[in-house]
Amino acid sequence: LGFNNFMIRTRNSDLPTALEYLVLLTAWTQRCKACGALNSEELQQALEASAKEHNVRVEVMGLKFFAEMSQNFWFGQGNKVTSPVVRSLPEICHINDIFNRFRSHFIGRGRRPVYLAKQSPVHLQECFEMFQVLYAEIWSKAGMSKDQSLARVRRLYDSSQPERDKRIQLDLLP
Repeated sequence: LGFNNFMIRTRNSDLPTALEYLVLLTAWTQRCKACGALNSEELQQALEASAKEHNVRVEVMGLKFFAEMSQNFWFGQGNKVTSPVVRSLPEICHINDIFNRFRSHFIGRGRRPVYLAKQSPVHLQECFEMFQVLYAEIWSKAGMSKDQSLARVRRLYDSSQPERDKRIQLDLLP
């Protein structure tokens, strides 16, 4: 289940339990949207309230969270980078906040988003360099190698260079 740019998984279970968890998590996401819950404390309170309504203890669900980010400009069409899997809402909210800093640089949807409407190519490159540093720190805090975590990011970035150059040229045309 996805919510607020992060994904949620539960402990493996039988079909009836999995469906019960899906209903509970759907109720939770609706509650969060209705009350505008955005910080980890509000999300946790809403989760506990939804679990209580369904007579389930949150700890039993074995919740795991990870954030995803897809930026066609940096990573190419349809490619995503993910965070490590974490087990707490404060951790995933922190990671998601880091990802959101970079999502905000890419305005526009559709066939030809105008990336350079507010950002220069130099600024976007600086943002990517900063993203790599923070992405490596996220993985390092999870006990993973910075080099391994960045290998995929760099591979995606390098493979999307021709498309990125093409988009920059299109955006620079009068």
